[in-house]
Amino acid sequence: MIRTHHVLLVSLGLVAGCATSSANSNSQNPDAGNVQYDVADPGADGANAGADGAAGDAATSGRQPRGATSTRAVGERTGVKRIQAKAPPREDGGGGGATTQPKKGRLVGVKNPNSGGGGTTPAPTEDPNGLIGSAWVLPAGTESLPDFSTLGDPAGTVPVRLLDVKARGTFPGLSVTGDVVGMQFLGSLNVVDEGEYTLCLTSQGGSRLLLDEVPIVDNDGLAEAATEKCETVFMAPGEYGLAVDYFYVAQNGIVLQFAWNRDGGAEKQPVPQSVLFKPGT
Repeated sequence: MIRTHHVLLVSLGLVAGCATSSANSNSQNPDAGNVQYDVADPGADGANAGADGAAGDAATSGRQPRGATSTRAVGERTGVKRIQAKAPPREDGGGGGATTQPKKGRLVGVKNPNSGGGGTTPAPTEDPNGLIGSAWVLPAGTESLPDFSTLGDPAGTVPVRLLDVKARGTFPGLSVTGDVVGMQFLGSLNVVDEGEYTLCLTSQGGSRLLLDEVPIVDNDGLAEAATEKCETVFMAPGEYGLAVDYFYVAQNGIVLQFAWNRDGGAEKQPVPQSVLFKPGT
């Protein structure tokens, strides 16, 4: 009994000593009892697993996971129309297109809108670059573009280098006079490099741009001041049949500009003579 009593006393002393030692150790270590553990968030694990699964699905199916970004090719943007020329481009910038006089009522890449009224395609001048403009006197009070195919033979024609005109009275180089004059400029637009092109018409009076018989820019209507309308299209390389319809009221003045820029360029410039070709050249 006496020995058992001593054993119990010794055991109790050892336990008390350990407790005291632990307390002293905690008091000397300020981080003791304040240990933080990294605990995985089950929700985050689920999200990560879902993302990994979506990425795996995308890799096998070719689809992008939700929220992923992808690079879209120029010309495939929503709202940008892609157009293809009926003829290949003139790579040399010269006579790489049609080299013979087109048949009556025909234009390289576009029908002659005057053919219904018996009009003829004007013969080209010696310089192949530029456009040919035809003019008709329209009824007083005209406030919109006419149907040029019903007007018969033009009252006059004039070659132009490019469309960037501001004048009073009559169109430069044209002897046709009248209160209201309608004009149509025919030729082709040569595009060597594909890309997004912003095509603009600025006019005092109504104007409209067609490429290969397809309306591209509609700036019709009579306004008190010159107005600009633009459309952005993706153009493949080619030679596009071009027609610009225009009418003006002489007393209001003449303003007509056909301008462009490419791939979001800083500033629009008049479409240069070097990419414009007269009918039949």
